[in-house]
Amino acid sequence: MRKNHYRFSALMVLLACLLVAGTSFAKKIDDRGPGKGPRRTAARPSTEYRVHDVGNFWSAVSNFGNYGEPNELLPSGEWPGGSGVYYIWEGRLWVGALVGGEPLVSHADYGNYELDPTDGSTYYFGTGPKSIQDGLSHFDDLNSDIGGHTPIGLKFHQRSLAWSLNEYDDFIIFLMEVENVSGGDLNNVMVSYVFDNDVGAHYDPDQPAIDDLVDFDGWAPEGENPYQYDWVDPLDLDDNGITGYDYWGWPVADPINPFWNGYSPMAGEPEPETDQPEQDGIWDEFQIYIINPADYEEAGWDLPDYIRYHESVAAKGIVAGEPVINHQTGDTLRGYLIPRGMSYMYDGDFPQSGENDTGERMMNPAVDGFIGTRFIYIPDDPYLASRNNLPEDEWDPPHRPFSHQWWNWESDPGSDREKYEYMEGKHDLSQGQRFMPHPFDYGAGAPVFDYRYMLTSGPHSFYDGEVKKYIMVTGVGKGIEGLRRNLDNSVEAYYRGELPEIGDPENLPDEAFADQIGFTGTSNVDILSDRHFLLPIPPTIPDLHYSALDKGVKLVWDDGAEHAVDSFLGSTDFEGYKIYRSKYNPQTWEMIAAFDLASVGPTYLLSTVGDTLNPIDFNGSRYAFNEPDYAEIIGDENNVLGTDWNYVPVDLPNLQHSAEDFGGDFVDKNGVVIFSGIEAPINGLKYFYSVVAYDPDKMADFGLPSIESAKSNYRKDLSGAPQPVIPRPNIASNGSLDDVKVVPNPYKGTALFEAQYEDQISFINLPARCKISIFSLSGDLIEEIFKDEATTGAVYWDLISRNNQKIVSGLYVYAVETPEGDKKIGKFLIIR
Repeated sequence: MRKNHYRFSALMVLLACLLVAGTSFAKKIDDRGPGKGPRRTAARPSTEYRVHDVGNFWSAVSNFGNYGEPNELLPSGEWPGGSGVYYIWEGRLWVGALVGGEPLVSHADYGNYELDPTDGSTYYFGTGPKSIQDGLSHFDDLNSDIGGHTPIGLKFHQRSLAWSLNEYDDFIIFLMEVENVSGGDLNNVMVSYVFDNDVGAHYDPDQPAIDDLVDFDGWAPEGENPYQYDWVDPLDLDDNGITGYDYWGWPVADPINPFWNGYSPMAGEPEPETDQPEQDGIWDEFQIYIINPADYEEAGWDLPDYIRYHESVAAKGIVAGEPVINHQTGDTLRGYLIPRGMSYMYDGDFPQSGENDTGERMMNPAVDGFIGTRFIYIPDDPYLASRNNLPEDEWDPPHRPFSHQWWNWESDPGSDREKYEYMEGKHDLSQGQRFMPHPFDYGAGAPVFDYRYMLTSGPHSFYDGEVKKYIMVTGVGKGIEGLRRNLDNSVEAYYRGELPEIGDPENLPDEAFADQIGFTGTSNVDILSDRHFLLPIPPTIPDLHYSALDKGVKLVWDDGAEHAVDSFLGSTDFEGYKIYRSKYNPQTWEMIAAFDLASVGPTYLLSTVGDTLNPIDFNGSRYAFNEPDYAEIIGDENNVLGTDWNYVPVDLPNLQHSAEDFGGDFVDKNGVVIFSGIEAPINGLKYFYSVVAYDPDKMADFGLPSIESAKSNYRKDLSGAPQPVIPRPNIASNGSLDDVKVVPNPYKGTALFEAQYEDQISFINLPARCKISIFSLSGDLIEEIFKDEATTGAVYWDLISRNNQKIVSGLYVYAVETPEGDKKIGKFLIIR
């Protein structure tokens, strides 16, 4: 069912300030000529979702043009992965055209899906061949039996790509081929991605569907909102250590920054010292794409021009039009300034919360992410098309979408005509703007609400049988700073490859590689011939199984990673395994052990993000990574403590394919303690484990650091939801009630505990037969649980009362009674 919505009287502002959209900026739209009608298809595969979960951004993706899973049964734009914080309610593909003078739009809208898996197709989902986790599906709009749907005559071939690499794990990339099978030419096709994002869904208690805001980051035509702010210096080009962003990734100069609008910082939270911009002479809405001159010299290509300042900043000696200088290195930068063309949303201030709760910063984790969508490649790119006909100073920017539109749930377009009007930027609510401004700047101002955005490419012409290629990326980052950085990285990923084979943001590849424009990939064989996205690939993810023990867990995994061939190198590329553990949910991972090839010898142990975890030697004493003084010593940058320290190389234990976690110390072959006093698993608590394979450092030969496989092999149920392992006694206790207890106690109702598979407590060390009675402090009976088995000493309660209601925060009393008349009374605390 659809979300529960609430109306605000302030929304009347939207209706009061409507203007009829102008047409002076719109491209001419021509009707499709007479055609033979779309070709039909026969029986179809079932619709289904698969979950990308190898990176830090998890999301279900369908085989019918749907992104995220609106019923929240599967991760839906979950960020960070494993947190239970969802950012997407439902994303949708819309494709429109004028056919016989009438607009037709085929779409994947909730409850009205007009795209179906193509007859005979399969939904491939697995490792590679292009990314760490590829999806490949085929669907079309040819089903004329759908009520109210008139097919345009289009087939779609979609590949989704996800990585676990540090710089590329906060987004999913979608490669789409659109094929015209209508039997005639299509001259006015619009391709749109519509995202109904509910930031904080599945988690935020303050109606996450209705406290969001939406905006655009990129180029807009003259006469519309300029999107030309110079508030930040993201690369710290002036080398003063200041970027202009605050701790939460907001520009401090942004007038709607929560710090200047009633937000009360938490104790110890870093606060901005000023609201003044940190200007770098470059508009913030543009990606600074810096090239490596050596790549161009090797390819025999002319170097791109210098990157040039957009505007002058007198205080820093910056002059508009002059080359950009990086004062950290002294280099004059060459490359391109690329407008992002990015639609995005974020959690705003819920007006009924009584405080500025933007980003739910008081929660753990906060809902501080910004989610955005951007085109990486558009066919008939306006930049490439226009440069042959116009002088250089009139070139349009590259990768430019045609429009950015938004509306709220009260204005959802019901007809194909309305949908197409939004695509063109000609809907009444567009107010004559193809690139609509922030709601606060819309007419007399619009409030936080339940918005959705649309990012459109077009209009495009398709001859009969033609295939055009599109590349879209969706991801999340901390604040607008993190979102910009992460989606900029997706563009960098696209251009990872050999320059003559793939080109650059301004230049096409050499003629011999013309098929590399965009991408190639209607099959797994095709995609291997494409040379974009040449990112390093970690070893194969081990096949892991684990089971509960009494105050411990046993793990077993396979050796496939030791024999798999790395497609990047053409040979095996493996060094060892690392074991990670997480309590309550698969998010905050702790390394507890590692093993490597016997030939490696003393080495340095690295975390996922490349931090060194080796013991250190300081003043003749040795400290393990997780000892209290360790962080203070290595953080002593000014040598206040008086003596330098050194990492101690460790000789890891030889490879093995099983392990038992009972806590304690983890030591190397020579008895050197690497991790000290690892907490033993607690009976009744929930744990997740992941064993990753990692490869050796190759900085000398290829400039590549060691990387590890994704932490995605923890246990899951059939739907893909994380499934914990719960340590417990193998048998019930001997009848004594002395050791009976509740875990966790207190129960803290944060996202760490209250995902759909987490909401419960355990009574442990129970005898074979007993009754557990749970009371409120006033003596009301809340629930009774009966235990009558000797194979386990634990029972679990889902915090639902005997009246089928979720219990509230408070102190509760429990009584455990045996048939022999023994009794124990205790208390536990619930904090929601």
